[in-house]
Amino acid sequence: MRSGDILDSFRKRGLNYSESEVLALRVMLDLAREGGKVVTVVPESLVKDPKFSRFRRLVEKEAVVKAYVSLPLSAFYTYGSTIKTGILYLVKRGPNVRGHKVFFDCARYVGIDRAGRRIERNDLPIILERFRSFERGALS
Repeated sequence: MRSGDILDSFRKRGLNYSESEVLALRVMLDLAREGGKVVTVVPESLVKDPKFSRFRRLVEKEAVVKAYVSLPLSAFYTYGSTIKTGILYLVKRGPNVRGHKVFFDCARYVGIDRAGRRIERNDLPIILERFRSFERGALS
């Protein structure tokens, strides 16, 4: 599918976004089958900014939001990014996919500093353990 075709299909749904992250997430959902998992890094604005509220409603119709983990600014700083990001975990809706509570967490450290040097502090393994406990029902 060409990028123009993707934009056209987006516009047919009444969405006039051209941000690459929105388009990428749209394609991921289109490619996922029912019950398929989509895990991706997105700008935090996609989750919080009112300008994306219509897109979020579309995503919620097509997928169950399982988790969102906010990342620190330093996560991609060495790659030139100054955009606040997070990890979004979705499961495409289907007959056996039900909505439920959403896991939210915030990583302050991800094993690198703003200069790209490795540091000991990394919240991601701890957050993963909390998420697994959440999935088992041990956390609410």
